[in-house]
Amino acid sequence: MDNCTVDDKESVSGAIITMADINNSVDIKNLYDKAMIKQTELEKKINGDSSLDQQTLNSLSYEKFYLWDALINKIWSYLGNTLDEEDMTKLTEEQRKWINDKQAAAQDDVIENKG
Repeated sequence: MDNCTVDDKESVSGAIITMADINNSVDIKNLYDKAMIKQTELEKKINGDSSLDQQTLNSLSYEKFYLWDALINKIWSYLGNTLDEEDMTKLTEEQRKWINDKQAAAQDDVIENKG
């Protein structure tokens, strides 16, 4: 069950996070801790078994991505429901800046590593 998907877009571990409710910071911490445990398990599989084929490596990496994507979306939704409009606007602006910085850094890596 660790390596299967719910559908083509979301991993089992990401679905578990998505289904969880966040009502306070303790819930966020608990989900984060679960995600860290799952990430460690996935990384052990990815880095610990040199016999894995590329498709399996891609699937495990995909699951790791969706694990964190599900958690960040869950936290974002919680913040949208708890922050006042001014704070959410400020956070959204900071998020957009972070995304732009992240994309620029990724582009720099592409250029540095020639693709």
